[in-house]
Amino acid sequence: MPADFVHGAETVEVTDGVKSIQEVRTAIIALVGTAPIHTVDPSVKPAINYPVLVNSEQKKAAFGAELAGYTIPESLAAIFDFGYGTIVCVNVFDPTKHKTAVDEAAATIVAGKVATGKTYISGLVVKKASDSTLRVITTDYTVDPVTGIITITNVDDLAAGSVKIAYDYADVSKVVAADIIGEVDAVIGKKTGLKALKDVESILGFEPKIIIAPGYSSETSVKNEMETITELLRAEGWIDSEVGATLAEVIAARTASGEAFNISSKRLTPCWPRVVVYDSASDGEKVSFFSARLAGARAWKDRNFGYWWSISNTPLKGVLRSEIAVNWVRKDPNCDANLANAAGIITIINRGGLKIWGNRNASYPINKQLDSFECCMRVGDIIEDSIEIFALDYADAPTDRALVDGVVESVNAFLRKRTGSGNPLAGGECRFEPDKNSPDNLALGNIVFDYDMAQYPPAERITLRRRVNVQYLLDALTGGE
Repeated sequence: MPADFVHGAETVEVTDGVKSIQEVRTAIIALVGTAPIHTVDPSVKPAINYPVLVNSEQKKAAFGAELAGYTIPESLAAIFDFGYGTIVCVNVFDPTKHKTAVDEAAATIVAGKVATGKTYISGLVVKKASDSTLRVITTDYTVDPVTGIITITNVDDLAAGSVKIAYDYADVSKVVAADIIGEVDAVIGKKTGLKALKDVESILGFEPKIIIAPGYSSETSVKNEMETITELLRAEGWIDSEVGATLAEVIAARTASGEAFNISSKRLTPCWPRVVVYDSASDGEKVSFFSARLAGARAWKDRNFGYWWSISNTPLKGVLRSEIAVNWVRKDPNCDANLANAAGIITIINRGGLKIWGNRNASYPINKQLDSFECCMRVGDIIEDSIEIFALDYADAPTDRALVDGVVESVNAFLRKRTGSGNPLAGGECRFEPDKNSPDNLALGNIVFDYDMAQYPPAERITLRRRVNVQYLLDALTGGE
């Protein structure tokens, strides 16, 4: 008999085993670099070496203004030129650590003030010039740490015309590759730099899929860590060329041991040259990072077209020109742009405006398969991640027919939805194959499902074949009779 007596009608919900698979988020950028956090209001100052979400102008402002040598504000401005996005910033600059000490020395007093010539100074010590008697702040002098200007109020010092001073100032040049790479604390496990990106999912609930370290990725050690992180997160990274690098130099660097461009990873893409942008501080121009613009463009393309669209032939925003002139002639296979692309380097052309040009990642030209296309590599990543995350719902469930049917039917529904024109796949299918699942393996709790798929490659080369058909002449004269 039924466990509960019911007189009348009831509804029982039946689960058919097919579950909807949600795609992972793709347009998420991880930016590791330096920010002048000592210049912003302490109430909004972002944590050092911690993944911080930036998805608004307000959160962007918390990382400070664009100051020379600091990479995060400049890179955020580049990304925001392509519209608002989801950016995870890790600032490695620590003003208490990355600073320069100015040794005690005599300083001249002019109109009652001493100008250090440095901004955001700390640890100031002022002494009497003649016998090094220590002076007391407020009583004998005041200081504006932002401007680095000291106002002398002690009458003896004013009469002498000089004092001795020593101080520290924040110095971003003290940041080295090791800071960007980061480390893992052996006691508490805290991660810094690029390594902190491993914790983004546990902190924010999603993984970054585009990783950049502008200003530092051209260093081989940083590039190596980026390769490790992108492999772990199934992400892609953009590697900048050096400032002023020529085409010959970057092509040679592709095969030169120890160079940042000497890579064959499907997850990294070298980009050349750097770009020239407007500099509001000087009302002039400055050389900036191509990688930050590529990250912004990639996220913009994902949002507006789809993650399966190539980044090539996408307009560059906020750029005045390329740092090095890139020759592009539509019919010349030996023009600069074509030679760069043939070496697996993304570049810039001027075709009705500046555009990103190039489809291939660093595995090209050694690898000529579908996954040498940057966009095809991403499609594979997104499909794999989405299916893996879905499959976790079945983890530890009984290994029975319902599980097999549920996984196969759900994955096939997901693949069908993403197949055909306007979608990332030309086709795909999931199967449970008995010969891949031995009784012994099943008894160990291991079950294997196979699926295949094919991404649509970008139309990298379009060939138009022209023939002369003289029949048209006769048709024109006879009216087609």
